[in-house]
Parts: sequence; C-alpha cells; structure tokens
Amino acid sequence: MTAALAESPVCVVYDGMESPRFGEKPHRLAARPGLRILESRWREPRGCGQARHYGITTSAADTVIITDGHMTFPAGWVQRIAHHLAKHRKDVTCCSTQSLSANWAPLAGEVYHGAYLAINTVEPQVDISGPHVEYFGIAAKWESGPEPESRTIQAPMGACYGMRREWYKAMGEPFEILEAWGGEEELLALCGYLCGGRTYLMPLTCGHVHAAPHQGRVIHPAGRWANRLAILWAMPDMEAAREIENHMRQTALKWSVIEGLITDERGERIERLRKHLASQPRKWAKACAALVRPRKDFRLTAQTQEPRRIPPAPLSDKTQVVHRPAEVCARCHSVNPFRKIGGPRRYAAFRVSPARCWRCGHKAQIRTPAV
Repeated sequence: MTAALAESPVCVVYDGMESPRFGEKPHRLAARPGLRILESRWREPRGCGQARHYGITTSAADTVIITDGHMTFPAGWVQRIAHHLAKHRKDVTCCSTQSLSANWAPLAGEVYHGAYLAINTVEPQVDISGPHVEYFGIAAKWESGPEPESRTIQAPMGACYGMRREWYKAMGEPFEILEAWGGEEELLALCGYLCGGRTYLMPLTCGHVHAAPHQGRVIHPAGRWANRLAILWAMPDMEAAREIENHMRQTALKWSVIEGLITDERGERIERLRKHLASQPRKWAKACAALVRPRKDFRLTAQTQEPRRIPPAPLSDKTQVVHRPAEVCARCHSVNPFRKIGGPRRYAAFRVSPARCWRCGHKAQIRTPAV
C-alpha cells in the first residue's frame, strides 16, 4: 500500500477480514493522505471478488488498478498503466511478477509473465488432509520462462491488473458472480475476450511476496470450487460448460455442498452475466480456440515442472499398491506420479493395472474397484 500511495490515491476495500466486530475500522491502517477506507455492506467476509466488485462500482475514477498486498512496484508504474489504458480502452493489463521471499529478497529465477488458461487439468495438491488430486475445469496458469515477444497474452496474473472502469461495466461486471476466493483471472480473460477486448502484458515488473501471512482469512475449498462452477455456468455455450463440469466432478469433494453455495440470488447474477456474454460478437467456440490450451490429463510435478518421462524401473524395488485419487510415490515422494504401462487385470473386488513413477521409475499396482 505504501508503494501505491507514492503514485496515486488508494482505496482499501475492507470486508471485515481482520476485525473482531462488524463496523469496526481496521486498526492497522492509519489515516494517510490519499488513503480511503471503504467499508463493506455485509457482515461476513465474502472474498476478493465481491470486495473488488464493490470497490470498482463505487469508484469515481476512470482507471482502476487492483493489487494484492505485500508488493513492490517500479517508479512511475501507475502513470504508465493509466497512459496505456487511455489509448487502449478495451484492455485488461497485468505486469510481470518477480517472486519475493518473506524478507522481500528476490527469489532466483522466479519471474512470471502473465498467465494462460488451461482446460481439464489434473492437479496434485498437498494440504492438511494429505496428498490428493483435483480436477480443474478452466484454470489460469502462470507463465514462467523467457519474456514473451507478443504483449497480448491469454490471461492476467492476479497480483496487479488494471482496466477502465467503463470497460469493467461493458464486460458485464463479472466479479459480481464470485464469492469466497479465486476465479478473478479466469473471468477477466474470458469476459474480456468474448466482449472484444484483450489481456495486455505491460513492460513492467513488480515484486510479490508469495504465501505472506494473513490474519483472519480462511479459504474454504467448497467456496473456491463454487466460483469455478459459477464461471462455467456463466459461459454462453452450456453444452461445452457441462462437458468441463463433468471433468471437475471427479475431484474428491461433495458436489451437493458446492452446488448448494450457488443460491437462487447468485444464480440470477450468473444468468445475467451469461445473457450479456451471449450477446457479444465473439463466441465461446472461438474463445476456446484462441485462449484455452487443451491439456487433457497432462500432469506436471509440483517440484520441477518437467514434462513426464518414465525412467527404467529399479530391479530391487518392491511393488507399491496405489489407490486413487490420492497417490504418493514411496520411493521419491512425488505426488500423483504414476502412469499406467499396461492394461488392467480383473480380480473379484478390484482391477489391477501395472504402473511406474515417471520421476524415479518405482513400480506400482493401481487398484480400482471392479464395477
């Protein structure tokens, strides 16, 4: 916030995340010139999407720039973004992002240049419940590696992006359908493209402390998945959205709980956005061809991000028995690493498929219930 105040007036949208009582102002934000604290209209925290929607729609500024906390910026960054958006009114801009450690030191090699959209991916996850996999429908993935030659990219990174306030309204005010956490980048990329705009990577690099501590913020998995489902239901082509939803349903979550979070009132917001996008010049099929990278069941390691290669199996290894969807190699501890190398054999209660870890070659049997 200090870096932003040095360049421009700042509005902090406060939705009660760090306050013990409703209506109490955030005690850690001292009054400063150019700083405005916008109180939310709701008693319980509703997440980034609702807070950002509230801030944009109540703002009087022509240009809005949304940032995460715990960030650094180069001098003149606000003016450069505003100058670009004054000429390109249908752009959503984002910046390259340098990963920072907790003490604000740059992490070697971790620079991301925007994002792209991936469809129907299988993602390894590790949390307090242990290793498991999640079946993402449409997900924004950060672009690493060399800086791209083209400044027109597929999706913005959430750390810092800017747009004209009138363009946000022309896109159908997409953040209105989000609750809890997640989904902003996917929505901006899809809605911007369908409405005739683009995502533009600014020649600026900001710094971002990843996994910085937050007080009072709780990210509920069901709420995050309800956002992903809401994005699908807002897309004009319901048949294509249903096919992607069927992929998502394989994840180890109760879909009755997820669908229950999309209330009738929220369903009306989703339907309003869907009708708006259906009336736009660009259609869903072209958006898929232009934006989304098909990656059916394409797996990457969380540690190295290398494409899968299966090394020879060690002769002395004992075969590991694997029950999906959660799988961890007992030899190299990779999450979700096993690839089938033969067809299944049927037994009384289950099927067995031979497999090997594509990182270390460890042998395994994938057992699935016989239906």
